[in-house]
Amino acid sequence: MNLGDILNDLPEDPEEQKRKHQLFEDLNALRDRLASNRSNVSDAEILDGTRKQFDLSPSSDFLTEAPWLIQALSFTSSVIPASDIPGAWRKFQKQQVNLQPLFLDEYPILDAMAYWYFEHREQ
Repeated sequence: MNLGDILNDLPEDPEEQKRKHQLFEDLNALRDRLASNRSNVSDAEILDGTRKQFDLSPSSDFLTEAPWLIQALSFTSSVIPASDIPGAWRKFQKQQVNLQPLFLDEYPILDAMAYWYFEHREQ
């Protein structure tokens, strides 16, 4: 048995279980709010939901479990001229109220979002 197997067999910390349950509940509430009235949900809240989803599934494919988060961002439906593409995400983040921008240390989230956009660019 290797160290990874031993660590996986340890019971999860109750506080960590509680935190994850709260993240899950927050994401469900956000999804319900988006379904009932998208105009009452800010891009900042959606991006925060993206962070929560990554916290629950910290891998590069975390958005495959929650594409609704990226699809809900106003950025997703914006038409961006080819010449503006390099700075479009930065500009979008600066224009949002109460949005905590994604920084380079959050590269797994940024990488997953870029991959999602690449996969859905024709749709």
